[in-house]
Formats: sequence, structure tokens, C-alpha cells
Amino acid sequence: MSDRRNTPRIGFIGFGEAASCFARGFKGEGVEGFVAYDIAWQDPALSPRMRERAAATSTRLLASPAEVAAEADIIFSAVTCAATVDVAQAIEPHLKPHHFFLDINSSSPMAKQAAEAAIAPSGARFVELAVMSNVPPHLHRVPILLAGREARVLQALLAPLGMRMEVMSEKVGEASAVKMFRSILMKGIEGLFFECILAASRYGVVDRVLDSVKETLPGLDWVERANYTMPRTVEHALRRAHEMEEVTETLKAMGLDHSMAEATAHKLHWVDQQGLKDAVLAMKKPGFAEVVAAYESGAGPRAPRDGVAD
Repeated sequence: MSDRRNTPRIGFIGFGEAASCFARGFKGEGVEGFVAYDIAWQDPALSPRMRERAAATSTRLLASPAEVAAEADIIFSAVTCAATVDVAQAIEPHLKPHHFFLDINSSSPMAKQAAEAAIAPSGARFVELAVMSNVPPHLHRVPILLAGREARVLQALLAPLGMRMEVMSEKVGEASAVKMFRSILMKGIEGLFFECILAASRYGVVDRVLDSVKETLPGLDWVERANYTMPRTVEHALRRAHEMEEVTETLKAMGLDHSMAEATAHKLHWVDQQGLKDAVLAMKKPGFAEVVAAYESGAGPRAPRDGVAD
């Protein structure tokens, strides 16, 4: 293992799945001494899981973004897309020119640009990171697109840790645009899986349907994909619904039709409202059949029959 004595100190604002996976990966590279702040870490319902993540990665949970800024050189912003700009505004008074502020949130290009503008008075260096695949299998080595004036400096700084980063542009917003418009397809598929699999399972023809899809669209194991996609969609449905709302607003601002993005946000809200998350997370290796069974058993509250609740 190479010498890590000169590795910058790393901190996180938001310590959910993505941030904790990054910390776990960095720890495997020999990095230590992470710090993090999460608005939910003192919530009795969320605290146990967050504390487990912190303990597993030797991460100290701090009381405020200001404390993270005081103890870290590189700060990852890993919060909900709606909080992207708020977090940048909150931490700006505590940043110094030596800081790197890395925004990995799934928010719109406009939000990334607003966050960059928010921290500009501090002199800190802003780089947007667009995470282009599911984080858990890859940890910190997940493929990432970078954008920002200091993107190449950051790439050189973190390359020794094994990160897979590609500099796309010096203009903040372009990396998130790639991720956002990709989401129309990827999260749209998640919604389609739910609608297709629930209906086919209730009618007793799900195997036939998936076999037919595999024949029509070869090269992908559709059963395996359904087994992977549906439990993860249950777990992350609300966050992904909010991300698709960001996509919808971006398409509206561009003067483009947004019906598919809007429908996907609607469907993901519906998935969240079925109350399946706790039941699915309690399972050891859930697949699509287990998700369907949880739904049919009435594992949680149901949305109104005429659509997503206000």
C-alpha cells in the first residue's frame, strides 16, 4: 500500500449510502480520519444505521457543516438534490481558498451553477462530480464525470486513491447534464419494471413476459436485471422521484416535452407510497418476486387509487 501521509483530509456533508461507500472505499486505500455531518444523524429513526456506517468507516459524526470545514480539506456534498444550493450557502462562510468543495448531488445543471456561485466568495474550489453508475458495487471507484475550472487539479489529487474520474469540461453543469438526461432512460426503466412485473405477476405470466423480452432484446439477463432493479428502486424511490422532478423542471426550462420524465417521477412517488421499504430492507437477498409478494401482502400504506397523493 502506498504512502498516504500527504492525502488531504476528507469530509462529507450528508452521510447516506453514497458518502459512506466512498468512505469505505477510501479506507480500503489506507485513508483514515474521515469526518461527516448529516442533518438526520440525531434522528432516532435514522441514527442507528448512520452510526453503524460511521463506525464501519472510522468516520466521526460532527455537529455542523462548520466543524466539517474546520477539519477537512476536501468536502463532498452528498445530500438530496433539493438541498444542493442550501448546503453550499450554509458552508460558504466556513470555507477557505484551500478547500475543495465537491458536489456529487443528482441535481440540475442550474442548481450546480447556483451552488458554485454560492461558495465563490470564500475562494474555495468548486468541482461537480456526476456519478455515472450505482455506487455500492464500485465504492469510490464508481465512474465519475468531472466539471469545473479546478477539475484537472482534483483529478490529479485523487488519482492515487484509485478513483475513476474523467474530466469533461471546465464549465460546471455539463457533467450533471449528462447524468440528468441519462436518468430519463435509466429511471424510466425502473418505473417500467414495476408496472410490467406487478401486472405480469398478478396474472401469472411474469416468466413468459421476461423470456419474451429477452428474445426481443438479447444481450441482457432481464430476470437478473429485475431482481437487482426492483429492490433498489424500493429503497431509493423517494430520492429518485425528486431527481426526476429536477429533470422535469430542466426540460421545461429548455422548452422541451417532459412527459416521460414527469411520468417517471409520478411512478417513483407511487412506489415510495406503497410502504415497502422496511419490509424489503429486512430481507437478506430480495429479488423481484419478494418485492411483488411484499406489495401483494399489503406491507405498508397504499397510495390513492386515482394517483399520487398531494
